[in-house]
Amino acid sequence: MENINFEENTTIKSGKRKFWLAKTLSVIFIAASFSLLMFFGAAESGLIERGNGEAAPSGFFKTERGQIELPSQLKFPEFVPFEVAETSPVEKIEMEAPSLSPYWIKIEGKEEQVLRLRYTPGARFVDQTDENLPEAIRETSVEIEAVKVNGKVGNYHETKFSSILSWQEEDVSMTISYDRGGSDKMLGKPELILVAESLK
Repeated sequence: MENINFEENTTIKSGKRKFWLAKTLSVIFIAASFSLLMFFGAAESGLIERGNGEAAPSGFFKTERGQIELPSQLKFPEFVPFEVAETSPVEKIEMEAPSLSPYWIKIEGKEEQVLRLRYTPGARFVDQTDENLPEAIRETSVEIEAVKVNGKVGNYHETKFSSILSWQEEDVSMTISYDRGGSDKMLGKPELILVAESLK
């Protein structure tokens, strides 16, 4: 009688162990499957990059410098806050000698939103928030805010449909402007600064 009870207890305990082991393995399998699904979904949508590349911030999409012929000394953003439909130069300039003529690039999104990059080699960025700036060159039609781009002084302002960020990038005066086009998403200061700081 005691032997039967001992065998029954052993069988019950063994059955319980198998049940919990199976349950634990099922939870691990489901969690791993969900993680893989999330990873491949994010990679396909452009939210992260596969391989050794640096991941784009949430809501941003990686760009390809090879999409456009750009002078080697000019930097290009690694990511932008919308899916890119087209990248094109607006106006080309010769980069052999210092020039104050700007070089424009237009990055257009799928909802006709446009990000414009204006490079002016040899020019110096003028801080519109500088108290010592002469009135003759001070912009007074909009409210301009002082910001930091890679630790350097920059200026930011926005309107109902657009936002503009300007700063000095080495020996190039830079401006990034955004026009929301047919998109209902307006980009603000944090998004433009992220784009600016991704220039490589």
